[in-house]
Amino acid sequence: MIRFVIIFILSCMLFFPEEVQGWVAGPGLIAVKENENFRTAEIRNGQTTVAFPRYKGNNEIFHQVFNDFIEKELTGYMEAVKRGEKKRNIAGWVTWQQGRTRDVYSIIFVKSLTYEGGAHPMTYIKGVTWNRDGKRITFHDLKEHVKNLTIENLRTAVAVQCEQKGIHLYSDYRIDDFPKEFYIGHDGKVYFIFQEYEIAPYAAGWIIISMGKYQ
Repeated sequence: MIRFVIIFILSCMLFFPEEVQGWVAGPGLIAVKENENFRTAEIRNGQTTVAFPRYKGNNEIFHQVFNDFIEKELTGYMEAVKRGEKKRNIAGWVTWQQGRTRDVYSIIFVKSLTYEGGAHPMTYIKGVTWNRDGKRITFHDLKEHVKNLTIENLRTAVAVQCEQKGIHLYSDYRIDDFPKEFYIGHDGKVYFIFQEYEIAPYAAGWIIISMGKYQ
């Protein structure tokens, strides 16, 4: 039932964005239309709607880096949709949300594709974080700012937080490395993103795990 509600909300975002503008993809995120740093632009092409951020602040170095990144993301997503349209009737949408912007710029993209005949949409959450000089923050960089960022602590955090949230994981799930995607929330915490099916059935959706403060 919970999964049905989530899918309904995500579907509504394509057609009724005003009604669900308060929805967030995870903790430490804010749904943004426009603020001092970003404004939301939108592209519609057939059944596909892409909402994406444009930087409007005064950091010229970051401005160029960010715009180049956005162009690559948009091109890659639209090309994937176009390839899918040739094989199956495909529709998609993208939205974005903001995390921390005080000393870094951290955002996430929610990318979804729906295929004709598919049982449900496939969604991927991408996290991207830059410092004020426009350099992408990597996992290696995180280890210098987050205490005890170890695989053992990640395994413990997953087990404890998923139990607290009532998330049922695969009985044989394994965690051998940190997820590729992460973001820094506006609350200063670092969050790692497990994608759909990665450690739990589709009904669990994507799973976001807090791993301590970014200092």
